[in-house]
Amino acid sequence: IGFFSGSLMCRKRWRACFESADQHVQEALREVPLVQGHGRGDWAVGVNGGRWLHSFCVDDLGMRRCHYDEFQGGHNIPDVVADRFVALLADLVAGVQSDPSSG
Repeated sequence: IGFFSGSLMCRKRWRACFESADQHVQEALREVPLVQGHGRGDWAVGVNGGRWLHSFCVDDLGMRRCHYDEFQGGHNIPDVVADRFVALLADLVAGVQSDPSSG
């Protein structure tokens, strides 16, 4: 999954959907790789929204393979974030179990 300049909305709804899912589905979601990036100077979607989204994925949902890049910039996707996401996609297509949180 890639979240770029994203924010958390409807936290209660997302949590309820997750909690209503079968235990097997919950565990599978916790293993989905996530690359997230957010600019500290984002005027369109404030950086706190990105921090909340990351915290929700890690702390509330228990996702274990999350990488969060907070960068100097605005509402854009810098090369480092795009490259990390492209590498994740390439690994998935190749059948490699990459972990974006380790890079």
